Amino acid sequence: TGPAEARVARLLLFLSSLTTDGRCVDIGRQDMGALLGITTETASRVVADFRRRGLVEETGDGEHCHCNVDILKQIAHSG
Repeated sequence: TGPAEARVARLLLFLSSLTTDGRCVDIGRQDMGALLGITTETASRVVADFRRRGLVEETGDGEHCHCNVDILKQIAHSG
């Protein structure tokens, strides 16, 4: 529940908690939208905004991303 930004942040935090290095699986925006109850477009827009802000960075393998956990926690708790 809550704003889309907080939902996406919580999902990314959950995915990054499954690893020890802060990386998370870069799931598709359609899947992300379905999991969070938001549109694909909204999921894409939020992730693009997070990337611009440096909160999510591609790792180069095309399957994972690195998350700025501290700031994502702030966003997740603000919603």
